[in-house]
Amino acid sequence: MHLDKCANGGEVARCRHNSRSMRNSKNSNINFALSKYNRNLTADNGRTDIQRFRDRLGQLSYRKQHNNVRMEEVVITAPKNFPANEVGKFFKVAHSALQSLTGGAANEVSAWVHVDETTPHMHYLFVPGIEVDGVLKLSASKLMDRAKLRILHPEMQKAIDSAFGHHKYLVVADDPADRQQTSDTLQAYKSKMKKLDELGSQLLAKTEDLQTVMCSVEQTKRKLGTLNQETQDISDMLSRAAELCSSVKDYFSYDEWWQGQAELFGFNYPDDEEPR
Repeated sequence: MHLDKCANGGEVARCRHNSRSMRNSKNSNINFALSKYNRNLTADNGRTDIQRFRDRLGQLSYRKQHNNVRMEEVVITAPKNFPANEVGKFFKVAHSALQSLTGGAANEVSAWVHVDETTPHMHYLFVPGIEVDGVLKLSASKLMDRAKLRILHPEMQKAIDSAFGHHKYLVVADDPADRQQTSDTLQAYKSKMKKLDELGSQLLAKTEDLQTVMCSVEQTKRKLGTLNQETQDISDMLSRAAELCSSVKDYFSYDEWWQGQAELFGFNYPDDEEPR
């Protein structure tokens, strides 16, 4: 079991990875034929994981900074000696324990149990929301402080032991070789998640750039529409002016009309030249 902080901007990609809605995953360990057997233990209230993340984030007070930890993840793997018929119970117990250790159901984003990879495991995503002086705040450092991190594994083990009535299913292996293998697997996982978070951040940046371009296009369209209307208005005015001039011409003699035009536009013909 380990705790991982999601990079700011990579939360959506992490949610999609866990729910398997990101179908172009490069993780060769995933057998998508088995993904239909994955289960989300989070209560279904009609919202997606991403909606739950955004809804909870909107309830919290925080300063928007690039290094904000807006979502964290706990990954817990079923022990090797765990019987297949007890795996469901194991993750339900782990889910309940994690919920109480990470601020309750309000903070929970998802709890996906994956059976489409090498070993059954659960990804528990949560927003680090905590009440500070009567105000709900976003604070990973306060919710998951050093004291909480020290008891995370022992409390999980206590919950597992209590549920099954013995100490045979270990969250942290006793065998140093098993611990080293777990550590190596963890490092590989963290490396993959780091790349996933980076891709998510890049996607967010590109999305923001696209939105900026779209806004610019809309502004240009509006300006072009205004310019077209102004052009049409001028054209209508010129047409009306031509009609007026034509009607005025009918009331004057030809010479009088040219004289009026000369006075209107400020030009004179030579005395010896007849107006055309």
